[in-house]
Amino acid sequence: RPHISWPECLEAYLQNDFSMLQAKLKELDVVQFKQRMKEFFLLETRRRHAGLAIRELSEFLAVPALQQSSSAQEKLYEILSRPRSFDPEVYPQLLVMEYSLGFLLKREQLQMGIDFVENPHCIRQAVTGAGKTSAILPFVGLMKANGSNLVTLKFLDPLFDTNLAAVQK
Repeated sequence: RPHISWPECLEAYLQNDFSMLQAKLKELDVVQFKQRMKEFFLLETRRRHAGLAIRELSEFLAVPALQQSSSAQEKLYEILSRPRSFDPEVYPQLLVMEYSLGFLLKREQLQMGIDFVENPHCIRQAVTGAGKTSAILPFVGLMKANGSNLVTLKFLDPLFDTNLAAVQK
């Protein structure tokens, strides 16, 4: 019986090209398949996000009330109230990216990534911890990859190991 692998499903969904899957599974309903993939990524990324919120809440509640910091409260509030930064109908491939990265993209990360995609020569500055390596770099690579070109990432030698580990994650 013919079957398709998870990597084949991801590739088809990312590239919005289901011809290879249809060749293997003649009865494949592409519209339904795309909808189910989108639903899976929406649910799975929200489930992971809820898990993060539960871990933060557990850490917060483990501290006596008088010692709880306002920054911990703010962090928990931010996790619980953060909306998705993009429309999954417009950018379904970003659902795959959030799924792979294990966190929701922030609006600022998304905007900076879009700036780099639209103007490869632009220069942007961001503070440490803004997600330059963990979010923006993979986002730009994903948006530049279209199945017919090779996207490469270049790092300074002293930062190579750190950046490679972040991108491979």
